[in-house]
Amino acid sequence: MLGNNKNVITAAPALKPESTHSPYTVIGGGVCIEGHLVSSGHVEIYGEVKDNIQIDNGLVRIMSSGKVNGNIICNKLYVDGEVTGECNAK
Repeated sequence: MLGNNKNVITAAPALKPESTHSPYTVIGGGVCIEGHLVSSGHVEIYGEVKDNIQIDNGLVRIMSSGKVNGNIICNKLYVDGEVTGECNAK
């Protein structure tokens, strides 16, 4: 359920990390993560995550091939793939 949150955007712009020291994680296509994903940086998902995602001070980009089966909490959320769960973007 995305609700009316203005920080949820369906088109994913080019990612420009705020600094070279900002954590950046990519879940590649064909990769499936089963478990709670917690990070403080940016995450791009081309594969699948089967649990909740909590990203502090960062953003989550679910690409067209990406799938998430769980809740997502983050600052900004871009969805071009599939999400089954509740989303909360600050």
